[in-house]
Amino acid sequence: RRPFHTRYADIRTEIPLEGGGVCFIHAVPCLTDNFSYVIVDATGALTDSARDEQQGLPVCAVDPCDAFAVAEALELIAERYYAEAGGLRLEAVLCTHRHWDHAGGNEDLIHIAAMEAKKEQPPWQPSTGS
Repeated sequence: RRPFHTRYADIRTEIPLEGGGVCFIHAVPCLTDNFSYVIVDATGALTDSARDEQQGLPVCAVDPCDAFAVAEALELIAERYYAEAGGLRLEAVLCTHRHWDHAGGNEDLIHIAAMEAKKEQPPWQPSTGS
């Protein structure tokens, strides 16, 4: 059981980009008093061809100190916000510094994403119910 409220997934911050794109930032509670951040590049979702291809939107995780909390959050927010775009696809892990409470989950999150990629679908793609 995690020591934070599950409504964290209800909150996202929209960042308009120059040239007409958009990113969304999701704060993900980790450990007992820390946060990781998920940055979703939703620019591709604005085009009809991207919606048709269903490849998932590119995602960057920042300071994923708890890889399993971040992976769980990616699945939840993919289903809640990005299902029409085919879910989310982890493309980068950024770390602000090397302390364990920021970098502790880097390798595990990369491993989880690699395992998901071998399933030949975007990681954290919403389930189809089958």
